[in-house]
Amino acid sequence: MRGRNNISDVVVSLSSIQNVEYVKGCIMRVIGIDPGTAIVGYGIIDYNKNKYSIVDYGVILTSKDLSNEERLEIVYNELDKILKNISQSLWQ
Repeated sequence: MRGRNNISDVVVSLSSIQNVEYVKGCIMRVIGIDPGTAIVGYGIIDYNKNKYSIVDYGVILTSKDLSNEERLEIVYNELDKILKNISQSLWQ
């Protein structure tokens, strides 16, 4: 299950990045991951000129019938796809 650009569904605490020096003309991309083996949540936002925008967010679900190794492999593969997809979008 994945969503895009519905800011009312996402709560983001950015106090930890408030003191990061902003480089003029650059966009900071922040990735948050709520780890687990059954459900992994993730959110990706951009920070640009004191504005935040949602890039992507969602969950990765795994079946309780799978072993921990199989679940972790699914989580790894799905996060890998997500991160490759959003990193490619930076250069478009």
